[in-house]
Amino acid sequence: MPHTEWRPTRRPGRPPRLSREQIVAAALEIDLDALTMPAVAARLDVSTQALYYWVDNRDELITLIGDVLVARIMPSEEPVDGDWRAWLAELAWGMFHQLLAVPGFTGRIFARRQGSSAREQLQARVVATLVAAGLEQQAATDTWDVFGTSVLGWLAAHAPGAGAGAPRDIREAERRFWLLLNTLLRGLPANAPRM
Repeated sequence: MPHTEWRPTRRPGRPPRLSREQIVAAALEIDLDALTMPAVAARLDVSTQALYYWVDNRDELITLIGDVLVARIMPSEEPVDGDWRAWLAELAWGMFHQLLAVPGFTGRIFARRQGSSAREQLQARVVATLVAAGLEQQAATDTWDVFGTSVLGWLAAHAPGAGAGAPRDIREAERRFWLLLNTLLRGLPANAPRM
C-alpha cells in the first residue's frame, strides 16, 4: 500500500481577503479625525460588516493602532552599558518618525495623560528599561514623565496640520526636534535630585 502524505483539508469557500494586520495598516493611512469603520472598509474595498469579524469597533481599532505604533517606536536593543540617554534618543527619533506619519494620532491619543493604553504601554516599557539600565524606580518614572510629556507634547504641537507652530518641511522639523532632544537629554539627572 503506497504511503501518502497527510495534507490539511481546505475549508470550503474562498480564503479570507482580510486580516487584522491589513485593517490596522489601512487605518494608519487615515487621519484620526476621519477614522471610521466605513472609511477603513472603503480603503480596503470590503464591506463595513467584514471588518467586524476582525475588530469589534473603532475604539478597539485605535487600541490596535497604538499597539502597532508602540512596537515600531521601541528601540530593538536595550541600553548598552547603562547608556540610557542614547537609548532615549533612539526612542525619541522612533516617536518622531512613526507618530508624525500618522495624522492626528499624537495629539488625540498619545498626548492625553490618562485613558490611552498606547501611552500607558509605552510608559511601562520605558520605565522598566530605565530601571534595568540602573535608574532608581522614582528617577525612572520622573524621567519618563518629563521626557515623555516633552516629546509627545512637541510632536502634537508640531504635527502636520497642527497650526502655525508646525514646521513647513521635514528638515526644519528634524532640526527643531534635535534641539529639543539635545536640551532634554543634557538636562535629565542620572538619578532623582535630593530635595
